[in-house]
Amino acid sequence: KLINLQIQHYILKPINAERLLQAINKAFLGKYTGCIKISENILLYLDSKVLQIDKKEITLSLRETRFLSLLATNKEQTVYYSTIEEKLWKDKPMSNGAIKSFVRDLRKKIPFEIIENISQVGYRIKPKL
Repeated sequence: KLINLQIQHYILKPINAERLLQAINKAFLGKYTGCIKISENILLYLDSKVLQIDKKEITLSLRETRFLSLLATNKEQTVYYSTIEEKLWKDKPMSNGAIKSFVRDLRKKIPFEIIENISQVGYRIKPKL
């Protein structure tokens, strides 16, 4: 029933502040213009498209910002290639190879260890940054 209603996310009880914030961020992906805390020393500023790592600022493209936002709002989960394709490229079909090239180019701009590849599945923010 939920799939037919196009429900993207639900929160299991008991609700805590962190789960609620993650759900809100996920619901407003692409609309939310604030800051996402990826780790203690890594902040992603959605409105200015800047990744701040230990006070160093890295300018990102809109798609790079949305990609990191997608990973950050699903911090403890792997984001599947199909989800990345759907959220970042909308109506354009993208191969897994094209997505890997996009991530490779992004990794050249930011520290490699932030993004973890789950082979044949997708990507996630590396745990315990």
